[in-house]
Parts: sequence; structure tokens; C-alpha cells
Amino acid sequence: MKKIETDVLVAGAGPVGMCTALFLNAKGLGVTVVDSAPGVGTHSYGLALHADTLTRLDSLGLRNAVEARGVPVRGIRFHDLSEEVKSLSFGGDDGPACVSIGQAELEEILAEALQARGVPLLWQHALTDFRDDGESVQGKVDELEQRLIGYASAHMDWFARRSIPFTARFLIGADGHRSVARRRLKIPFEEVGSPETFAVFEFKSDVPPDELLHLVMEHGHVSAHWPLPHNVCRWSFQVDECSALRSMREKDRDLAQWAGGLAYPALHEDVLEHFLKDRAPWFTGKRENLYWRSLVRFENRLVSRFGAGRVWLAGDAAHLTGPVGIQSMNEGIAEAERVAAAVKETLEDGHTEPVPLIEYGQESLRQWRFLHGIDGPASAGAGAGDFFKAHAARLRRCLPATGAALRALGERVGIDF
Repeated sequence: MKKIETDVLVAGAGPVGMCTALFLNAKGLGVTVVDSAPGVGTHSYGLALHADTLTRLDSLGLRNAVEARGVPVRGIRFHDLSEEVKSLSFGGDDGPACVSIGQAELEEILAEALQARGVPLLWQHALTDFRDDGESVQGKVDELEQRLIGYASAHMDWFARRSIPFTARFLIGADGHRSVARRRLKIPFEEVGSPETFAVFEFKSDVPPDELLHLVMEHGHVSAHWPLPHNVCRWSFQVDECSALRSMREKDRDLAQWAGGLAYPALHEDVLEHFLKDRAPWFTGKRENLYWRSLVRFENRLVSRFGAGRVWLAGDAAHLTGPVGIQSMNEGIAEAERVAAAVKETLEDGHTEPVPLIEYGQESLRQWRFLHGIDGPASAGAGAGDFFKAHAARLRRCLPATGAALRALGERVGIDF
């Protein structure tokens, strides 16, 4: 390939980037996707697709494939440390309100859809530089290759095999929290809330998971259980200081994982057992296989703007938040639909200023200021129970919804977001 010429170059082939490309393609625009990774993820990290996201995927003809490879989630069960507080059903006869699915499975579905539509998806190609000249975006993409380097301690590393120039009418940066597009635009990516650290486990249970999201909220922590296909459970336990785990596994005290500059004891199996006993004594499923475990630090960040001119952002390139309600990716897919519509409208209206894209950026900022509670705290109404009054501030980022759907869920437990 000597040069990439396309209507829109999408940087990033995660769920948001691939959805952006599919929405652009559905509007008749030429699009090329590039990503530095060698392919879709090999580990199927659990995630959930909200009701609005399922509707968007349905418009692309992909909802049935997603539901076939995921598991339905038809409600939320709220707990304190010892017992159920309240159950909340959602969805209806026309389908579940959420689908829990592995990220690798979702990415495979999206990549196959791009291939079927003839949209170029270039793995091992990294956006490295660009400039917006007002008429188009010019830049380069590096084609990457792996090489074995080192002598005493040999290891594989990535290198640029060659640089490929590109010309696009627009560039969409869906290239994650280390976004090259955002950094080249010099857009601030400030913290808008305290970071949160979670110990995350995925394991097979001897009991089929129920079709519920379980939220445990007590003593300033939140823990969440999402069901996954094949009797797999995903538990995320919020942790704070490393002293919270010091009592576990004496012989492994010197083995640690690092998150946010703090050392935590490595997440051995007995750490999982401790958390389940301490925070979810009602959970009776026995662990058969521990597939994955990790300590992850999630930051709450938001850009000051979503782009300018012919270069715009979507997904984690523009915002980050905690993992419980899986809002960042779902709202990112909403942005994918909106930015595709804005690009199409901008090309059609012929105006010098990309007014539809400017409006896209303003709307996206409004949505995220609401999700982060920047413009006002949540408040509990007279009908809210003590549990929801105590946790009103946290619930906004824990419920599996955004926008109007999130407000509606809040109203059902007496919380005004």
C-alpha cells in the first residue's frame, strides 16, 4: 500500500472505533480503520451492552449476533454486605435490557461486519502524525512489525516497518486513553473525579449465573457481579489502601501488583475467596476455574472539547470512568453514531465551519458532565429508601445506562440525577 485515501480515517479498532466505521459506511462514506494491535483481543474481558446500545447495533443488523453470543441481563439486585436490599427488573418481551458479552466476542462480530461490508481494517498500523489544512487531513500511519531484540534478555518489541501517507476528509480518533489524536490536538484530559482501583476476577462457577447485575454497596466501596456466557462470573471489587489486603496470604506478602503507585498483594485465589466471604456471603456458587484476575486503576477524566475542524474524538480517547456500569464504552458507541451523522451532514451542507460536528462535541460534553455529576449532585427524594439515600452519589456511575435511560432508572429508586 503506497497511500491511504478515504473519506474518513478512524484511528482505533476497539468497539467504539469499529462502530464508528460501520455507522459511516452505512451512510455511504468511504472509511478506513487503523489500529496498532495485531488483531482483536484474545482474552474476552467481560462487558455489557446497554439497551440503547442494542438498539444501535440493531440498526446495523448486528443485534441478533450479539444476543446469540452473550447472555441476557434482565435486572439489577442491590445488596449491602449481608443481604438483598432491592431488585429492579428491566427489559421486556421484545428482549433484554442489557447483554453481557466478552469484549473479544463483540470485537469479532464488529470486525466480521466490517469485512463483509468491504471496509479496510488495517491491524498493526498506528496513527503517528497528521495536520488539518482546512480542506482535508494529511498525515502518516506507521506499519508495524515485531522483532526479537536484546541479547542477555531477549524479548519481542514493535517497530515501524514503513510509514504510509494518508489523506482523509475527516479523522476520527477512537484510539483510547493514550490517544494520539487527542495529544496532537493538545486537548486537555483532566481528572474530574478521584481514581478508583478494582480487583477484577473472572471464573467459572458450578451454578449458572442468574440474569442479573448484582451491586454491593457498603462502607464506601462498590462491588459488582456480571454474568458471562458459559457459567462464567465476573466480579469487580473496589479496593483502596493496600492495608485492605494485608491480612491475606502471609507467605505471599512480598509478591505485589502495582496500581496508581501503590503496591497490593498479588491476586491469588484466596484473595477472591476473602472478597466473596466479606462482601457477598450470599453468593453460593463454587469456583471451578479462575480464568483471569487483575488489579486495575480506573481514572475519571474528561476532555475540555471533543475536537476541532476535521479531527474529532470518540470513546475513551475523550473520557474515562469506572467499570461498574460500563458507561464509557456504551456512551462511546452512542458517540460513534452521532459523529458519523455529523460527518455526513457536514459534507452535505458545504459550510466552511463544521457546524454539525461542533454540535456533536457540545452534546457529548453535556452528556459527560451529567455522567460525572459536574453540573449538580444526585438527590434522594422522599420515597427513596435509606440504602439509596446513602449511596445516591455513587449510583450515577454504577447503573448500566446513560442519558435519559439513566435518569429513568434513578427515578425508579427515588433518585434524581
